[in-house]
Amino acid sequence: MQNCETMLEPRVESVSGRFYEIADRLLSVETDADWTTRLADTFFSGLHLSPSLGRDTGPVHLQLKITTEPPPPLPTQLERFEVPGGVCYKNHQSYYLEVKDSRIAVGARNSKQVKVWLGNTARARTRASLITVMAYAVPAALRRIGLYDLHAAALIEPESGLCFLFPGPSGSGKTSLSLRLAASGWHYLSDDMVVMSERNDGIEARGLRRPFQTSDDSLAGHELPRLDDALTVTIPNDSVKRRLDPEILFPGQFAASARPRVLCFPVITGECQSRLEETTKADSMMRLILMCPWSNYDSSSAREHLRVLSHLVRQCQTFTLHAGRDIFDEPNGASALLSRLVKEV
Repeated sequence: MQNCETMLEPRVESVSGRFYEIADRLLSVETDADWTTRLADTFFSGLHLSPSLGRDTGPVHLQLKITTEPPPPLPTQLERFEVPGGVCYKNHQSYYLEVKDSRIAVGARNSKQVKVWLGNTARARTRASLITVMAYAVPAALRRIGLYDLHAAALIEPESGLCFLFPGPSGSGKTSLSLRLAASGWHYLSDDMVVMSERNDGIEARGLRRPFQTSDDSLAGHELPRLDDALTVTIPNDSVKRRLDPEILFPGQFAASARPRVLCFPVITGECQSRLEETTKADSMMRLILMCPWSNYDSSSAREHLRVLSHLVRQCQTFTLHAGRDIFDEPNGASALLSRLVKEV
């Protein structure tokens, strides 16, 4: 992302529109000032959404509107609860997020608009705050068009072509696994963020974020050619992590989408030896629900969201990966262990 001071330079205000495509959906992004246009352009450049000419491609499925105007009063009789970095207000159809002195409004499922009011305080205009707001607004917009985000690494075993999903919170080893598997020849969708959608042949996963986000722990004991070229800026909301361009390290190995066949929940144990443990479908479903709070918070899309999660579990073999030191210390340890599952799927 650009330097915060550069993004916030005062410029002549104007209304600007951009169009992006993902999974046959067309998203319109409208801004009302030059600096908000730069903010949106920079944020979307880090996502696997393709710029489009817009209406020549087809109908717009949803509009994301970003404005510097002050927001209107909140409706009355809303349920209130805290979310990371802010507060959510909701009813049975829509919800509002107050995040870092900015507001995001997500209407009913058929409203076809998500609106962002960027605050005018010093706290609202910091680089970290702006990224946090966009990180809430964009997945909310995608959920309104049937694309449900999941914190998971996604990679494809090269011999079988089977897609493995590794869902887990920060610190569960997703990026460490992604780097080691990609270095062993696996194709990658994402190290941390995918979106899922329903297709005729089942659930499809697509990578959402372009760069990996890696720490010294993820890279420890692993030699990667051109690593210095691939590492870029520090993550604004997580100073121990840096962005890493996987296309530099693993050219030609990106896969835009795949149909997952294995769900593998990683847990770092610190033990010498790693092991795989088959998990029940019910346990896997509960883990996914806990990782996808908007499948409960967002009443308007909860039924469809839960259906996608359920379908995902049914189409996959499900395991827990108790990740020991061996798969992080041995260059091909993770690939050798996980490739054994291919014969069972």
